[in-house]
Amino acid sequence: MFTNKGGESGRDADESREQMSASSAAKREFVDQVHAWVVYRREVMHTPLHTLEAEIGISRSAVNKFYRQRSNPIKNWPKLRDWYIRTRGAKVDEYQTPPELMVASALQLVSQLPNSRRPSALRATVEHFRAIHAGLPIPEWVEMLDDLVRRETSG
Repeated sequence: MFTNKGGESGRDADESREQMSASSAAKREFVDQVHAWVVYRREVMHTPLHTLEAEIGISRSAVNKFYRQRSNPIKNWPKLRDWYIRTRGAKVDEYQTPPELMVASALQLVSQLPNSRRPSALRATVEHFRAIHAGLPIPEWVEMLDDLVRRETSG
């Protein structure tokens, strides 16, 4: 007969065992999610180990062991869990193309047009993106391109 930590035997012990196994399965699933996030950060976002070490608050070797082997992080679990909740709870700051590069891209798009048609093509681009973002904040690069077009056509 099974006896749990509280000394209960029989049916009460079985219920405790079921609860423990259910929570263990839930923890395993959560560990898998944290591991997937570490893998994503390393392989997709190319986050260096030393950055993860600093963010999580555990040693570089512990981060690397968890990343490579999906080891059971008994001692480091609270820090891994808190880091995951902290970083995944907030919106992930994905890479955003700098506005200057977006302006350069727009200029490159019209570079094959005759000089006389470039300002009107750029104005149409600005108007198009303003229409797309109606009711939303206008991207900084659209404002920058608009300023550039105005300066070029007024001078």
